[in-house]
Amino acid sequence: MPRVAQAARLIPGWETSLGDYVTALAWTPRGARLLAASADGGISVLEPEQGQVSTIGEHPRGALCVSVRADGEMYASGGQDGKLALWDAAALREVARLPGDAAWVEHVAFQPRGTLIAAAAGKHLKLWSPDGALVRTLSDHASTIAAIGWDSNGRQLAAAAYGGLWIHGVAGTPSASNVTVATHTLTWQGSALSVAWHPDNKIIASGMQDGTVHFWRSGARESAQMSGYPTKVRQTSWSASGRFLATGGGEQITVWDFRGKGPEGTRPLELNWHVDLVAALAFHPQSHYLASGGRDGRLALWHPGETLASLDAHQLPAIAAVLAWSADGKRLAVGCESGLVRLYDLA
Repeated sequence: MPRVAQAARLIPGWETSLGDYVTALAWTPRGARLLAASADGGISVLEPEQGQVSTIGEHPRGALCVSVRADGEMYASGGQDGKLALWDAAALREVARLPGDAAWVEHVAFQPRGTLIAAAAGKHLKLWSPDGALVRTLSDHASTIAAIGWDSNGRQLAAAAYGGLWIHGVAGTPSASNVTVATHTLTWQGSALSVAWHPDNKIIASGMQDGTVHFWRSGARESAQMSGYPTKVRQTSWSASGRFLATGGGEQITVWDFRGKGPEGTRPLELNWHVDLVAALAFHPQSHYLASGGRDGRLALWHPGETLASLDAHQLPAIAAVLAWSADGKRLAVGCESGLVRLYDLA
């Protein structure tokens, strides 16, 4: 039987309202600031210790995504104006607004251990340098890109679309003449909706439109498949150790244990408390604590390695749309469809 984890709680703290649906959140490296995007188009910088909220710009018709560079000195955002915006973090001012070549820029991600910015708009995936120069355009995706994700070394960029995952191997310095990209595809006859790299980059997992989860081990062209989900699977999150893969796809959280030979032929852990679809999952950056938010307005804290019961639970005044842990794991930010952003301390 699973052991009972040491008591842990999420203590509600500072909160604010952005006025409209919170679409994305990203912490700065030291956790002093929280970058936020909202459906009214606003790009905001939240400073909880000072209780300040600064709206630094907007994407007309709606902001969809944000990212913070590893050194915290630059921010990026995308929206329904079809543009990628780059922001100077010190001055809190826009330094570039770049074309996405589609009606909206839905995904943006800074390269870990590097400075390239990846932005996805429609079928197009572009790599940009910090000064706003276009480095590469990757347009061979079969359909609209549903998700992107760098591996932890910043050497591989995965894009999910109809037909599986496109893995773009990126090498070189961030200039158009020095960067090379080699692409291969991990195929599946259906729409891939998420990208989740294992912490050691040896496995990549994806949730699918058809209610399955697939994962590919390094060097393998064929995937392993986990099925039986009642709905499409948009939520996939690895624990810090890489032992657990948490997945949504219904009211239940399904957790696969990759210890030993892996989850093939085993029964997953099933975490039950939500009474509506799970909307967001986020593992703690340093442990097995797992946060979940649902369309029922519930927020829960779990420790699947120790117990199958929720360690702590909260009822939010609105649907939890986005979850983001600070890098040190001391704070969890929750963004809601109502515009509420609330911080919780992990005790």
